[in-house]
Amino acid sequence: MVATYQYVGSTGVLWSCKSASILRPHWFNGCTNWLSRRLCGWLVGMRPTAQDWPVSSQGGGADHATAYAVSDGVQWPASLPGGTEEDSSVARYSRRFVLRTLVAALPVTLLACGQAAPAAAPKTEAKPADAKPAAPAAAASPAGTPLAGANIGGAQPALSASPAAGASPVAGASPAAGPAAGAATNPMSFKAPTAKASTPTTLTFWQYVPFHNDIQKEIAAEYKEKGDPNVTLEITAYPALNEQRTAIKAAMAAASATPDIIALEPGADTVDYLTNGGVLSMNKFFEQDKEFKDSFWPNALQLLTINGQTVSVPAVTNTVVVYYNKKMFADNGVQVPETWDDMKKAAGVFNGKGIAPVVFATGEDRNHPIFPFFTVAGGLKLDTKMRDADLGKLEWTGAEMMQVAEKTEEIIKSDVLIKGSLGLKQPDAIGVFATGKAAMFWAGQWLRTSIRQAIPPDFDLAIFPFPSLTPGGIKPVLSSTGITLTVNSKSKNPELAFEMIRALTGVRGKVTYSSGLGISPNGPVSAESLGFQMTRLKDPLYPEFLKLQPTGTSRIIFTPQVQEAMYQGFQGMFTGSKNAKAVMEEVEAASKKAGERKFTVG
Repeated sequence: MVATYQYVGSTGVLWSCKSASILRPHWFNGCTNWLSRRLCGWLVGMRPTAQDWPVSSQGGGADHATAYAVSDGVQWPASLPGGTEEDSSVARYSRRFVLRTLVAALPVTLLACGQAAPAAAPKTEAKPADAKPAAPAAAASPAGTPLAGANIGGAQPALSASPAAGASPVAGASPAAGPAAGAATNPMSFKAPTAKASTPTTLTFWQYVPFHNDIQKEIAAEYKEKGDPNVTLEITAYPALNEQRTAIKAAMAAASATPDIIALEPGADTVDYLTNGGVLSMNKFFEQDKEFKDSFWPNALQLLTINGQTVSVPAVTNTVVVYYNKKMFADNGVQVPETWDDMKKAAGVFNGKGIAPVVFATGEDRNHPIFPFFTVAGGLKLDTKMRDADLGKLEWTGAEMMQVAEKTEEIIKSDVLIKGSLGLKQPDAIGVFATGKAAMFWAGQWLRTSIRQAIPPDFDLAIFPFPSLTPGGIKPVLSSTGITLTVNSKSKNPELAFEMIRALTGVRGKVTYSSGLGISPNGPVSAESLGFQMTRLKDPLYPEFLKLQPTGTSRIIFTPQVQEAMYQGFQGMFTGSKNAKAVMEEVEAASKKAGERKFTVG
C-alpha cells in the first residue's frame, strides 16, 4: 500500500500556427502551418534547430527540436526536423534562386498554407527525463524581485472545449470550436529522484484538503513504482485548515519529527512557520534543481518567499468565482449580473421566489470571512494598497482601506448573501446550491469536482466572475496558490521529503495533480499537457477557469497579528456586531502592536 489515509474528524486540433514570424528569413512568414513550414524549409534548404527559436526548446538533441513558438500572444507547439550543425544557419542562396524556387512552388504552397495542423504525430522517441515545461505566453516578473502587485499565476496555451450536456462554460463566452484531443497518459516524463532511501521509509504528510487524497495517492504510487520502492507516503487528512493548523502548531511546539511534509496556506503561516524555525527553506533544493524552481509561476514563489527564503511550493493555483444555476436564471428571467447593482436586482427576484441568491461558506475556515474584503480590494484596484497596509506602510483606518471596508460591509449586510452563513461549511453550502435552494454559490475552483458530484444530471452549471463594483469597473476574481507544501525542520528525512514534494508538484506531477482535480496548475504547462487534462476531466469549465485565473488578485495577508484581527473582525461583521469602522480600528491596532515588520516578502 503506497498511501495510508487517516481522516481526523468529520480532441481535435491542439494547436494552429497563425504566424511564422519568429522564423528566419522574413519571407518565410508566408508559410502559416505545419505542412507549409516543412515545404518551404525543403525548398530553401532551411532546417531550423532549437537555436533558431527565441524560446526555450523542449526535448531537442541533434536530430529533433521541439519548440513552443509565440504567435499572437499564444504558445503554439511546433515540431520541426532538426539538422547538423551546418544546417542550423540559413543556407545562403542567392535572391534570384530563392525567388525562382518560390514561384515554381507557389501553387503547392498556396494549397498548403492555411490548412489545419495535423493531429499529434506518433512519437518516435521518448522525451528525455529532464524535459522542460513550456514557458508561459506572457512571462511574469522573475522571482526574487520586489513585489509590485498582488496577482498570482499567468496565461496557459489556448485550449478550446465544447460544452457538454448540463455543463455550460463561463457566462458570456462564445461557443468553443470543439474539444481538444489529448493524450491518454501524462505526456511529461517521469524524473528519477536524486536521493533514495536505503531501507523502507515512511514519510508522513499532514494536509487539510481531504479531496486531494486520491490524486496524491496516485502520484505517490507512481513514485514508489518508478522512483523509490523503499518510500511510502502516509497522509493524515484533517477536515479543514483550522484543525490542521492547530495540530501543526502543537507538533512544532513539541519539536516533533512528524510530519515530514507540511501543507500550509501562503501568507501569515509562512511567516510564522519560517521565523519560528519550524520549516526548512526550499532554497537549497532549488539550487540543486533549477528546472523544478522554474516550473512554478514566479509571482507565486514571490508570495511564498520570506526574508529571501522560499518557504514552500504550491500544488495548484486556485480561483474564486461565482457558480450559478443557468436553468434557474433562465426560468426566472435573470441575466448574469455585470455590476453590483445588477446583482442586487437579481437577488430581489430570487428572494421573491423564496430562493437564496448567493450561498457562501463563511464558516469554513479563517480565510472565508475575509474573502469579501479581498474581493472588494481587487475590484476597487486597491489590492496593492492592502499589501502596503499589511506590511505596516499604510494605515488600515485611512481613506483607501476604509473605502474597501465600507463596500465590504454593504455586501455582507445586503440581501444578496444567504443569512446565517457563519454556520455553513463548504459541504453544507454545496448541498444548498445543488438542491436548488440557492441560485448562486460564491466559492473556489477547488470545489468544482465536489459540486459536480452533488448536482443532479440535468443541472446546468456555469460560472462568472464577481460583478464589477462600479460601472465600467473590473470584475474581481481572487487567485491564490492554495495548498502549498514544505518540509518540517525536525524531519529525519528532509531529502526524501523534498523528493516526494517534487514528485507531487514538479514538471510531471503538476500535470497529473491538476488533471485529477480540475484545479489550475501551479505553473505553465504545454498545450499537450492541457489536452491530456481535458481528456481526463471531460469538463468544459476547466478551460474557463484557466482564462479567468490570470486576472485574479491576491487573498493573502502576511502579518499574523493582522490576519487574526481581520478574521475576528469580519466574523463580527457577518454576525452584525461590528461595522466597517470598528473592524478597521481593530485591524489597525493589531498592525501597530506588531510594530515594524521584521520580515520581507518576495
